Amino acid sequence: MAQTSRTSTPSRRQLHDELFIAQELPLAVKPTRTPVDTCGEPSTWKGPRTALETNDAVAPRIRDYLARNFLFSDEGFNYGDDASFLELGIIDSFGVAELLSFVEEEFGISVADDELLPDNFDSVCKLSSFIILKQGPGT
Repeated sequence: MAQTSRTSTPSRRQLHDELFIAQELPLAVKPTRTPVDTCGEPSTWKGPRTALETNDAVAPRIRDYLARNFLFSDEGFNYGDDASFLELGIIDSFGVAELLSFVEEEFGISVADDELLPDNFDSVCKLSSFIILKQGPGT
Protein backbone atom coordinates (compact mmCIF):
# COMPACT_ATOMS: atom_id res chain seq x y z
CA MET A 1 0.00 0.00 0.00
CA ALA A 2 1.52 3.31 -1.07
CA GLN A 3 1.73 6.07 1.46
CA THR A 4 0.22 9.39 0.54
CA SER A 5 2.20 12.45 1.40
CA ARG A 6 0.16 15.21 2.95
CA THR A 7 1.29 18.71 3.55
CA SER A 8 0.79 19.55 7.14
CA THR A 9 -0.11 22.94 8.43
CA PRO A 10 2.72 24.63 10.28
CA SER A 11 2.66 24.37 14.04
CA ARG A 12 2.34 27.47 16.18
CA ARG A 13 6.01 27.09 17.06
CA GLN A 14 6.97 27.05 13.37
CA LEU A 15 4.90 30.19 12.75
CA HIS A 16 6.54 31.86 15.72
CA ASP A 17 10.02 30.87 14.53
CA GLU A 18 9.32 32.08 11.01
CA LEU A 19 8.07 35.42 12.27
CA PHE A 20 11.00 36.06 14.59
CA ILE A 21 13.83 34.43 12.63
CA ALA A 22 12.87 36.11 9.35
CA GLN A 23 14.03 39.41 10.81
CA GLU A 24 17.60 38.12 10.84
CA LEU A 25 17.69 36.44 7.41
CA PRO A 26 19.60 37.95 4.50
CA LEU A 27 17.59 40.30 2.30
CA ALA A 28 17.63 37.74 -0.52
CA VAL A 29 15.19 35.48 1.32
CA LYS A 30 12.80 38.19 2.44
CA PRO A 31 9.46 38.47 0.64
CA THR A 32 9.35 39.99 -2.80
CA ARG A 33 6.42 42.24 -1.89
CA THR A 34 7.49 45.55 -0.47
CA PRO A 35 5.87 46.18 2.92
CA VAL A 36 4.04 49.45 3.25
CA ASP A 37 5.55 51.56 6.01
CA THR A 38 2.57 53.78 6.77
CA CYS A 39 -1.12 53.33 7.31
CA GLY A 40 -1.75 55.31 4.14
CA GLU A 41 -2.84 53.52 1.04
CA PRO A 42 -0.05 52.07 -1.11
CA SER A 43 1.05 54.54 -3.76
CA THR A 44 0.68 51.91 -6.50
CA TRP A 45 -3.14 51.98 -6.26
CA LYS A 46 -5.00 53.35 -9.25
CA GLY A 47 -8.67 54.22 -9.42
CA PRO A 48 -11.42 54.34 -6.78
CA ARG A 49 -11.37 52.12 -3.74
CA THR A 50 -14.16 50.31 -1.99
CA ALA A 51 -14.70 50.79 1.74
CA LEU A 52 -13.01 47.44 2.47
CA GLU A 53 -9.83 48.60 0.73
CA THR A 54 -9.21 51.60 3.00
CA ASN A 55 -7.36 51.83 6.28
CA ASP A 56 -10.48 53.34 7.88
CA ALA A 57 -12.34 50.10 7.18
CA VAL A 58 -9.55 47.63 7.98
CA ALA A 59 -7.79 49.07 11.07
CA PRO A 60 -10.88 49.22 13.34
CA ARG A 61 -11.58 45.54 12.71
CA ILE A 62 -8.00 44.67 13.65
CA ARG A 63 -8.14 46.85 16.79
CA ASP A 64 -11.44 45.28 17.86
CA TYR A 65 -10.12 41.75 17.35
CA LEU A 66 -6.96 42.47 19.34
CA ALA A 67 -8.89 44.12 22.18
CA ARG A 68 -11.34 41.23 22.51
CA ASN A 69 -9.00 38.28 21.92
CA PHE A 70 -5.64 39.36 23.30
CA LEU A 71 -6.28 42.21 25.72
CA PHE A 72 -9.64 40.84 26.90
CA SER A 73 -10.98 44.38 26.98
CA ASP A 74 -14.39 45.80 26.21
CA GLU A 75 -12.86 49.27 26.20
CA GLY A 76 -11.02 48.88 22.90
CA PHE A 77 -7.42 48.83 21.81
CA ASN A 78 -5.68 51.48 23.92
CA TYR A 79 -2.43 51.59 21.95
CA GLY A 80 -1.36 53.64 18.96
CA ASP A 81 -1.63 52.07 15.54
CA ASP A 82 2.18 51.99 15.29
CA ALA A 83 2.59 50.13 18.63
CA SER A 84 4.58 46.91 18.20
CA PHE A 85 2.53 43.84 19.13
CA LEU A 86 5.71 41.90 19.87
CA GLU A 87 7.66 44.53 21.82
CA LEU A 88 4.68 45.36 24.04
CA GLY A 89 3.75 41.72 24.58
CA ILE A 90 0.30 42.14 23.05
CA ILE A 91 0.88 38.98 21.00
CA ASP A 92 3.06 36.03 21.94
CA SER A 93 4.13 33.07 19.84
CA PHE A 94 0.69 31.46 20.04
CA GLY A 95 -0.99 34.74 19.18
CA VAL A 96 0.78 34.89 15.83
CA ALA A 97 -1.11 31.81 14.61
CA GLU A 98 -4.41 33.17 15.93
CA LEU A 99 -3.86 36.54 14.27
CA LEU A 100 -2.92 34.86 10.99
CA SER A 101 -6.11 32.80 11.07
CA PHE A 102 -8.20 35.90 11.80
CA VAL A 103 -6.62 37.88 8.96
CA GLU A 104 -7.14 35.12 6.39
CA GLU A 105 -10.75 34.46 7.42
CA GLU A 106 -11.89 38.02 8.10
CA PHE A 107 -10.37 39.64 5.03
CA GLY A 108 -10.49 36.71 2.60
CA ILE A 109 -6.79 36.71 1.80
CA SER A 110 -4.11 34.04 1.83
CA VAL A 111 -0.84 34.80 3.55
CA ALA A 112 2.24 33.04 2.18
CA ASP A 113 4.90 31.79 4.56
CA ASP A 114 7.37 34.39 3.32
CA GLU A 115 4.88 37.17 4.13
CA LEU A 116 4.56 36.23 7.79
CA LEU A 117 7.02 38.87 8.98
CA PRO A 118 7.02 41.66 11.55
CA ASP A 119 7.14 44.07 8.59
CA ASN A 120 3.59 42.93 7.83
CA PHE A 121 2.19 41.73 11.18
CA ASP A 122 3.73 43.78 14.02
CA SER A 123 1.30 46.70 14.40
CA VAL A 124 -2.20 47.75 13.42
CA CYS A 125 -0.67 50.11 10.88
CA LYS A 126 1.58 47.49 9.27
CA LEU A 127 -1.11 44.83 9.28
CA SER A 128 -3.82 47.04 7.80
CA SER A 129 -1.43 48.22 5.07
CA PHE A 130 -0.48 44.62 4.32
CA ILE A 131 -4.14 43.60 4.07
CA ILE A 132 -4.92 46.51 1.75
CA LEU A 133 -1.95 45.57 -0.42
CA LYS A 134 -3.08 41.92 -0.56
CA GLN A 135 -6.59 43.01 -1.56
CA GLY A 136 -5.15 45.06 -4.39
CA PRO A 137 -6.43 45.01 -7.94
CA GLY A 138 -6.68 41.53 -9.37
CA THR A 139 -6.72 39.68 -6.04
